[in-house]
Amino acid sequence: IEALASFDSAAGRINTPETVTQAAEWAVIPYALGVEGFTFESAERGERVLASKWSGSDTDARLRARAATALALLADRRGDQVVRDEWLNRLESIEQESDADAARPHRLVSALADASRGEYRMALERTAEDLAYDSAGLADRPFLRSALYLKRGEWYEELGMPDSAVSSWLWHQNTDLEGTVPPELVQAGEVDGALGPYADRRIAAAGAAAARADAASSTSTRPE
Repeated sequence: IEALASFDSAAGRINTPETVTQAAEWAVIPYALGVEGFTFESAERGERVLASKWSGSDTDARLRARAATALALLADRRGDQVVRDEWLNRLESIEQESDADAARPHRLVSALADASRGEYRMALERTAEDLAYDSAGLADRPFLRSALYLKRGEWYEELGMPDSAVSSWLWHQNTDLEGTVPPELVQAGEVDGALGPYADRRIAAAGAAAARADAASSTSTRPE
């Protein structure tokens, strides 16, 4: 966990808009997804950086979309629907910018709003098209795929579909690394691998819960 929480240390030594954004995403997104070892205090520091990136006149639309997505996930973790929806509206406002490519992030944050209202099937339907392979997005939005599959697993679990939840949480068992990403920047496959142990713990917990339910059912149906 300690190694994971400091995953961005090498990139942090190279001060570019993208590496600064990436370091802040590492502080915010795993915390927002519930991954152990990431603290509220670090997330707050990352939040300030990402908010400044959003408002910075020199930040390109692609990085602004990444900042808005991370901050929407954080607001959702806090249960702050008003702030989450503000970031959703901001994503929508830049979705048409040619270099933003914000359609997938917008659908994910829209699905967070669906899920917060208990509309888990709608959240799953809304994000289903984003399961398709996205080679460009893996380089430009390295955290988005992990967030998508972890959240979809949660929504399946809420619907009482543990097998589908487990299937979603197995997404990280892939080896797709894009050769065009500079070495100081993280790739989606690396994020998947880093957050995979958390997904494995969710899978183990789901299996244990299913075993307890089966044991309880067997006990209740046992003849006297």
